[in-house]
Amino acid sequence: MIITAKREITVGLVGSPVVRQSLSELLQGRAHVVNIARDPRKICHAAVNTGVHVIALDFSDPAAADALVDGVSRLRKYEFPIVAVAPDEGTGVAAMAAHESVNCRLNLPQADPLTAYNVMSMALSHQGIRDMGSTDPVTGLMTRANFNMRFQNEFVRANRGKWSISVLLADIDFFKTVNDSFGHEAGDNALRAIGSTLRDSVRNIDLVSRWGGEEFCALLLDSELDGAEIAAERIRLNVAGIMGVADIPDSHRFTISLGVFSYSGAIRQRLGDIFQKELEPKDLVRICDLGLYLAKNEGRNKFVSVVSEQISALLKKYGGKVRQDDETR
Repeated sequence: MIITAKREITVGLVGSPVVRQSLSELLQGRAHVVNIARDPRKICHAAVNTGVHVIALDFSDPAAADALVDGVSRLRKYEFPIVAVAPDEGTGVAAMAAHESVNCRLNLPQADPLTAYNVMSMALSHQGIRDMGSTDPVTGLMTRANFNMRFQNEFVRANRGKWSISVLLADIDFFKTVNDSFGHEAGDNALRAIGSTLRDSVRNIDLVSRWGGEEFCALLLDSELDGAEIAAERIRLNVAGIMGVADIPDSHRFTISLGVFSYSGAIRQRLGDIFQKELEPKDLVRICDLGLYLAKNEGRNKFVSVVSEQISALLKKYGGKVRQDDETR
């Protein structure tokens, strides 16, 4: 049985309290609706911070229309799916629904709960098509390049003291034996199953990518070390319970090793001094890699957390060994 983190479809509404109430009633039990400020400079920031899946925009207020158009252009840069919400048949809404950035339109007076949910799902589907180039074709997870773009944004936010972020670097144990014993198609099936398990083992606001080969990287937002360790152990247990992978007998058991590190802007200077340069997101992954190296050396099928006080000594002892290719990993 998969142990799941709490996951909930979230719709970010830029609109009036009346529209929010109507939309919340329609989506009750299927999605959570949160308000986002109309200020176009704050829409994207709020959308990212609240981990929304879909943005619902109410264009019925002519006074706010210009600001929302500006907000939409900013949202497109973040590639949020957008639904134009129509509380009536106002001309402003109809015009905005034709905007190239809007995925779907929802007429609240005519909608029933199933229709409302289907419109939100349709917007996500449109976005999925647009995002095909930013997802890994084998696992369906974020590509490393796409992940790094989001990672940079969250790294900047953490440096401003807004919250902590945690990084998990995971590597499937003895994955080479899967390809050697059952074939590369079976190996792809295993990667898909394990990638899906990682995605289901963290919250919907967290980011998960295929880092390369049999490695995965997760970025946990607003997460300190204790929460990251809970997530790492959940991943480890869930991967150990995987069965029913096509072309692989159930007698084969999967295990995974992880390195864990939690970061906030408070330790930025200390880490910069250790690395003797301006700190970058990739340095946090390098720290996780130290933990992953230790997990492999200590028998695999476990996670090892690294704290800032350990980094300097670990780099001196293992820094040159960590990225050596080892087919037995």
